[in-house]
Amino acid sequence: MIARIGEHNQLPDDLDPGYANAIRAFLAARPGFCGGYHLVEPETGHALSLTLWQDAGSLAAAETAMAERSGPADGRISRHSNPRVRIAQVAAVF
Repeated sequence: MIARIGEHNQLPDDLDPGYANAIRAFLAARPGFCGGYHLVEPETGHALSLTLWQDAGSLAAAETAMAERSGPADGRISRHSNPRVRIAQVAAVF
């Protein structure tokens, strides 16, 4: 299992909760999706997106689908916040 960690310095001020929920549903429907968390510090707008994937191929396919705008995820959050993204091997689940 691998994790994709996206760190956003500032989310858009006008982020629509319906839009965020549509992205979550879009990701959850991708083959190989194992779970995810979106963490937000309301005072600062700083956010962390953590998604877990069965393997690198599943993550790559999901990223391709996002880039092709195959669904509601059109990239407006990433364009606004320019997240720092890291990929990590999941060493343990507890």
